[in-house]
Amino acid sequence: MGRLVSCLAILVTLAACESQLPIAQSYDLSYQRKMQAAYHWQVLAEDVSSKVIERMETRALPIRIVIQPEGPTTAFSQALEDMLITQFVERGLVVLSVPSQDAIVLTYDVQVVTHEPGRFVREAPGTYALLGAGVIAVTSLVNDFSVGGLSWTVAGAAAAAELGAGSYAEVSNTEVIINASLLWQDEYVARYTDIYYVPDDDSGHYEAEDGTVVIAGDDGSFSIVYDSYLRSLTNVREEAEHRCSRDGLLTSITGRDMAHRMQTAYFRCYTP
Repeated sequence: MGRLVSCLAILVTLAACESQLPIAQSYDLSYQRKMQAAYHWQVLAEDVSSKVIERMETRALPIRIVIQPEGPTTAFSQALEDMLITQFVERGLVVLSVPSQDAIVLTYDVQVVTHEPGRFVREAPGTYALLGAGVIAVTSLVNDFSVGGLSWTVAGAAAAAELGAGSYAEVSNTEVIINASLLWQDEYVARYTDIYYVPDDDSGHYEAEDGTVVIAGDDGSFSIVYDSYLRSLTNVREEAEHRCSRDGLLTSITGRDMAHRMQTAYFRCYTP
């Protein structure tokens, strides 16, 4: 019996010594806007233009600006460019259609992030409030179900009131990340990043086909221009190998240009 107890003690000790994985913990409550209409693009354009002009004034930069969207043209990217032009012209800037050494450059790109469905979102206590005979917060009801003679039915009405007022939007599985950069003589003088929810069915407004372009040379070499946000080098290499294998040739990568989102990989086909 004593030996059995000793063995059990050893097993318990060994189990206690095993390393434990961290327990997943959510972030604190935060809010993120959801773009659901072209008007929301207009609001974004106004916000970006205000930030840009403020930085230009702070740094005493020229009032001449060139807008250069990066990545494939989409409904959103085209609309945002036109809206930014309108904002800058209306606020007294000189907007150029071609680059110039005496002009600052505003670039922006868009990345679409799609999550798996079924993510859990928990409302924070006190999120909902009911206005009328009085104001009630859900936090009060959590502490005392009968505070002020009110019940959970009132809390449900409070939630309905908030949702009906349009204060909250349904969380979608699609987000867009928008990066804007302000450059002056190759120096980043400002950088802005915004993240928004968008309706899952609206993702086509923000992304396009991968925009891949194949440029063939005369000596068996060719280059593939591709959107690095949408395609990986491995995927592009497979396409190059397929292209060469049609003629019974092997593939060699000879170089890459990774300076921008639209990257270029250089290949050549050769005899095995």
